[in-house]
Amino acid sequence: MNTGDKPAPKSPLSSEKWWFCEDHAAEYNRNWNFFEGMSAEQARQYSEQDRSTGADYKKSDVYGWGGVVDASGFTKTERDALQVLGLETDASEKQIKTQYRKLAKQFHPDHNQGDTKAEQQFQMVRIAFDVLKAKAAR
Repeated sequence: MNTGDKPAPKSPLSSEKWWFCEDHAAEYNRNWNFFEGMSAEQARQYSEQDRSTGADYKKSDVYGWGGVVDASGFTKTERDALQVLGLETDASEKQIKTQYRKLAKQFHPDHNQGDTKAEQQFQMVRIAFDVLKAKAAR
């Protein structure tokens, strides 16, 4: 018998949890419907309220707009991201990815345990890569 060490919500917006083994938690989650028992109007109102409180990350789209685009097609945020990675505006996607991997490995917390400066640098490198990846996707 497997240990019930995986939490699953008992009901929407409740802090109470069921505890399952991994297999049963997966089965429970596959069948979970957050809006079950709500009318269509209640579900719509909840979704709208959730978006207005900032919990909806897609709506906030942190990397979707980084300011005014300059003549070369970059925002200040994107230029800052290139600077964090030590790259120029003509860097290719491959160069960006290669430099990200190099710096992520250099500053990764697993290799710099207890070094808060390295951890902060790792976070900056990760965010810079996310900004540039979002630009490439647009």
